[in-house]
Amino acid sequence: MTYDEAIKYIHSAPKLAKVLGNESLRFLLEALGNPQKNLKFVHVAGTNGKGSVCAMLDSVLRASGIKTGLFTSPYLEVFNERIRTEGENIPDLCLAELTETVKHCMEKHNVFLSEFALIFVIALLYFKREQCSVVVLETGLGGRLDATNVIDESLVSVITSIGLDHMQYLGNTKEEIAAEKCGIIKEGGRVVLYPVQDDSVLETVRRFCRKQNAGLFIPPLPEPAAGERSFSCGGREYSLSLGGHYQPYNAAAAIKAAQLLSEDGFPITDENIRRGLAETVWHGRFEWLSDRLLLDGCHNEDGAAELVRSLAGEKRHITIVAAVMKDKDFASVAEKLSRLSGDIIATGLDMERAVPPSELAESFAACGAAVRVIEKPAEAVSTALEGEGICVVCGSLYLIGEIRRLYG
Repeated sequence: MTYDEAIKYIHSAPKLAKVLGNESLRFLLEALGNPQKNLKFVHVAGTNGKGSVCAMLDSVLRASGIKTGLFTSPYLEVFNERIRTEGENIPDLCLAELTETVKHCMEKHNVFLSEFALIFVIALLYFKREQCSVVVLETGLGGRLDATNVIDESLVSVITSIGLDHMQYLGNTKEEIAAEKCGIIKEGGRVVLYPVQDDSVLETVRRFCRKQNAGLFIPPLPEPAAGERSFSCGGREYSLSLGGHYQPYNAAAAIKAAQLLSEDGFPITDENIRRGLAETVWHGRFEWLSDRLLLDGCHNEDGAAELVRSLAGEKRHITIVAAVMKDKDFASVAEKLSRLSGDIIATGLDMERAVPPSELAESFAACGAAVRVIEKPAEAVSTALEGEGICVVCGSLYLIGEIRRLYG
């Protein structure tokens, strides 16, 4: 099997399992020698900030000399980004080889997985082969029934900001969604919770921790410090490589998780944490590709609100280029983004899941925004950059990836 054949095979798998639950996945992992039982995990769930927290933790662990695996989704530019060791993408040949291994095992036992579960199994086999000391594991959807939740235990479970997203699967309130995310909490485990949550979310997490006899750790709120992208947390000062109003809060959760791992005997010092946060690379989240081109993968109401807050001090004219997926509450995203004074360009993506630009434009127009439609993202961004202000590309990580391939 070649790399291209592997990618085609992976994407041919169904997006969702025909039957809820992970019985087929557990059976297949058993047939493959249960690679997850040879690994240690930090498990991260939440609505917003999962990827950023995972990237920060991975960077901190690597700065401490710990061999890491990192499993995240989606990817921006190349599929291999989803599976990394030591900060490097899985090589093409390894991906092809392991995909073929899993394919043969599924055919042998007549057990077939969803696309996400298939990728997860490939990742586990790779992390075991590479003898990773700690795997930082991001859930895909929810937590309770997520494929990643087949692991027996985690060193630390992290729950990031909870908001309204994937409501068709997880529930209609933040409390219901939090309950699904809390499915990753293990008996006798430890949970780090993002420090700003609705009261209903906080009570839900506390209830699950009591039920599982798990310790709950809520980091102190970060406070601004002298220096760009600097903040203090728990009386110590840190600097972030990542921009955005929200990242110090994600960092606070990552810091607390790293401190708990240090208490376990992992060689993580406060200097390692400082270095790891300062060196974290996580593209597409409040990322300036130039002085005038900003990318932010906000794709739900809370993410859009954080982007608006992060741009509050921007004095230049803002032109937004946006595309959104149909399974998102794009009307709420449009309402939040419309609060930025400036122009809006609704654009499209060559995907059935994407909202047609004309329909997205209607949502912006309903909020009183000055909006126009430019179907092709590349043309939309080049048009936005013709002016003297800044271009903010947002609304979908798929759009971010496409623009990053052109301008990154």
